[in-house]
Amino acid sequence: ARRGELFGRPVGDTLRFVIGGAYTWEDVDSLEATTGQQTVVYEPIHANRQALFTQLDWRASEHFKLVFAAREDWSTLHTPQFSPKAAFVYSINPANSIRLTYSQAFQVANYSEYFLHTDISYFPIGSFINLWCVQPFLPNPVDCGIPATDANGQTTFIPILAVGNDDLKLETTSAWELGYSGVLASKVFVTVDYYRAKNNNFITDLVPQV
Repeated sequence: ARRGELFGRPVGDTLRFVIGGAYTWEDVDSLEATTGQQTVVYEPIHANRQALFTQLDWRASEHFKLVFAAREDWSTLHTPQFSPKAAFVYSINPANSIRLTYSQAFQVANYSEYFLHTDISYFPIGSFINLWCVQPFLPNPVDCGIPATDANGQTTFIPILAVGNDDLKLETTSAWELGYSGVLASKVFVTVDYYRAKNNNFITDLVPQV
């Protein structure tokens, strides 16, 4: 479930102020009733997060506008995070403008990246045990503690698991953007952007263990 609120109002002819908040809670449970075990995650997940955000637009003159924004996030999945943003806009004329923006943000790993715990394949452990622990070429066969076959005489298998990592750090980014937008000859809308970002603690998709 999710609830958000937003409030904004102009302050005179030069200032506009917006403030808002959000609250989210989520429950994830992959329990299989017939086995009593989790099937996708290794334990039930109960998470909630809250946020406060605000933005201030200041038209300093006919040609210059400044935008300041900030957001604070709290969550049971990570430590509190502050995300600022600032933008400078220069209006050449009512139809053409140049903007410079700086912002910081973060990305939380999803539940699969944090808590995944599910079978993806099976390894024929019975054949492996029979090859290395039971074969008669060994002077003294080794008891590896795992039966080569099950009660029906079939080779035994063990599951190969895909698992998440609940120690993942937040992925963070800081970015600069320089852009132009305008209307040419009252008919063609043009926008050109240069964007440069730096990411830390990049979170990948699931990769094999090495």
